[in-house]
Amino acid sequence: MYIITQILVGDIIYIADGEEFPADMVILSSSSPQGKANIMTANLDGETNLKCHTAAAITKHCSTPASLDQVVGLIQCENPNANLNNFIGNLKIFNHPSENSSRR
Repeated sequence: MYIITQILVGDIIYIADGEEFPADMVILSSSSPQGKANIMTANLDGETNLKCHTAAAITKHCSTPASLDQVVGLIQCENPNANLNNFIGNLKIFNHPSENSSRR
């Protein structure tokens, strides 16, 4: 498990299946080819059912840490709030990453 003081805004974090994490995050990629991730929010809202979230279309194909390391972008989002069911944000990518760019 990550310790909240170790995570800084802008960090790209690798979360393994079943691992807990103590922060809001934007999903850039997952092990699923469709970019889907099932997340349990029981520590936040008491619900034990998994919620399906999807990575951003432009980064979901980045299946390795090396390919995500090539991404140059900016995430703009709303300030933290109590609404767990809604997120308003914008992901702007400046260099259109691809799997091939990480293999050079």
